[in-house]
Amino acid sequence: MQFRLKFAVSLLLAIIFFSNSYLASAEEVCIYRNEKGETFSSPSKRQIPHKYRRNATCGDKAKFNTLAAPTEIELEGSTRNVTIPSSLGSIEARWPRSAEKFFRMSPNKALATAANATAKAINQAGFRRRMQNTDLSWKVVFLDANMPETQIPFYLLQNCHPGWMTPPANIYIVAQRVARGCAGEQASDDSLHDKSVADSGLAETVVHEMGHVVEHQLLSSNSPDRLRSEGFATWFEIYAARLHGSLDRTSIEMRTNELASISIKSTPNNFYFQGSGSDYSRAAMYFLAVEKQGGAIAIANLYDVMNERKIDLFAAIHNTLHWNRTRLEAEVKSLL
Repeated sequence: MQFRLKFAVSLLLAIIFFSNSYLASAEEVCIYRNEKGETFSSPSKRQIPHKYRRNATCGDKAKFNTLAAPTEIELEGSTRNVTIPSSLGSIEARWPRSAEKFFRMSPNKALATAANATAKAINQAGFRRRMQNTDLSWKVVFLDANMPETQIPFYLLQNCHPGWMTPPANIYIVAQRVARGCAGEQASDDSLHDKSVADSGLAETVVHEMGHVVEHQLLSSNSPDRLRSEGFATWFEIYAARLHGSLDRTSIEMRTNELASISIKSTPNNFYFQGSGSDYSRAAMYFLAVEKQGGAIAIANLYDVMNERKIDLFAAIHNTLHWNRTRLEAEVKSLL
């Protein structure tokens, strides 16, 4: 009897221990939005302002850090599904019809425009023969403001990026962020001028994300380097716009130069990439400087060298053009 009692007590203590361990590891978090559509997190529902509690989503913190595949993203309301043939491979896209109100151009037209511009850019620059795969299976999803909190990591919900990409060719575009920016404001849903601007932004955003896919194909090591990858994708936007009349080349170049100038004036001697718009533009200037010196083929050569020697962007520039960092920064400033 005494043995049974000791065993029961031990078993109970073990259950309590493992339960507490599970509860400690299964940390809860709640995600909620305010009336402006801004996203916030809270460690518990009780700490959320009362008026936002009803629409809050709570659960294990781990599940809020997982990005679902484009085909698995849950879209609210009526949706559209299209398949677009292209020289880059078949593009499967889906979106809620509510996302269409921000644009005159339909998302599938923006995709076709971006795919054509991307194809021209990779052929002209000599990228195609260097890419690991030129016949990709593209999966694209357009989202509106009502993004599913449990399928998209919190940092993507909270930041203002209008799009993102995951290998090999998955693209996510947030329509409202493209059309209305971080503040979520625009003159009106019915303004043709605003929608025309939004159309340009939509095609440019898709080209940027397709640029990430191209770079992923070019770089066999795929070592993470946000300065390099965002610099390349931003440069790729500019390069594609020069070749495709549907993209607003002048606007893209002016914006890139202005933002890069702001970054350089702020920190002329030290550049630490932190992910701001000005950081993207300043990173692109390194690629523009290389292109000015040797054409777009010089960009392709950089990736050949990075692959062969397993070195980073700046080492590859030094290896191919014999520019140290001081010379490179001087070349960037001369562009501005």
